[in-house]
Amino acid sequence: MIRQHLDPTLAGTLQHKWMSKHNNIKPEIAWKQFRLRWAPGFEGLFDLGLQNQWYDPINILQKFVFHWLAIPFIQRELDAYVVRHNTSAKRANKRTILPHGIPDIIFEYPERFAAEDFKIPVQEDILQAIEERWAPPDHPVFRLVPPTFQVYIQSLYQEIGQPVVQFETFWDVYLHLHAIAQQSLDLHPDVQSLLDDYGELPEAGENQGIPLMAHNHVADFGVNGIPPAAVFEERFERLPVNSEHNDFEDGLRAEQVIEQLDEVDPDATAQPRLVVYSDGEPSDNEL
Repeated sequence: MIRQHLDPTLAGTLQHKWMSKHNNIKPEIAWKQFRLRWAPGFEGLFDLGLQNQWYDPINILQKFVFHWLAIPFIQRELDAYVVRHNTSAKRANKRTILPHGIPDIIFEYPERFAAEDFKIPVQEDILQAIEERWAPPDHPVFRLVPPTFQVYIQSLYQEIGQPVVQFETFWDVYLHLHAIAQQSLDLHPDVQSLLDDYGELPEAGENQGIPLMAHNHVADFGVNGIPPAAVFEERFERLPVNSEHNDFEDGLRAEQVIEQLDEVDPDATAQPRLVVYSDGEPSDNEL
């Protein structure tokens, strides 16, 4: 949208194609390095809470306290990572013709590195207009927690001295703040009511009263002869075949299997919209 605003000749076209070959683009390379170097440490930090049963995402109070602390903490760490990455010189690579040095300096002064400046400046008002339309700051998705809980937890955080949340202190601050929040609930019935209301909302994957599509039926993992880790698809797909357990030809599609079922047993029923894949061994009910 910004490109089309700066260059009206691009109106009605797509600009998502970055390359014509299979080489990774710079953002993909940077993302991989980020995942390998930065992310594992913080994933391990948050896993400690689950392993030690300090944090249960099903517990609404714990979930809200965690979100209120963890999201700003991670954002600060991400910002620091970006600054560190952009202000540090990368290891020189004599096999590339790209400029060598500190990225921020190369970006601001390309002429010092015998490079051309291809930047296209974007006015601040354009960015603000895009943000107001597609990512307004007051949108609920940007709320760490509901407003009522925000006021509650902020006051408690001030009461305990507003300790700095760092990598080494995250869980200490969380446990202290959660304990105070739990003890103070009796004095704040509005917060308790809020937690109760959120606790009654269905979680992802639970029955939310949405009717099933035609020809489908409820099937839970690990029951009715379906091994754990089974995956359901609502479309015709090629069925995995194990000659040890059935007589169907390899690579049959679902509708072809149904035809063969009719030939073997005319009274047999099959649901053409449900295909089951599984890496587990079939039970007696499946044979």
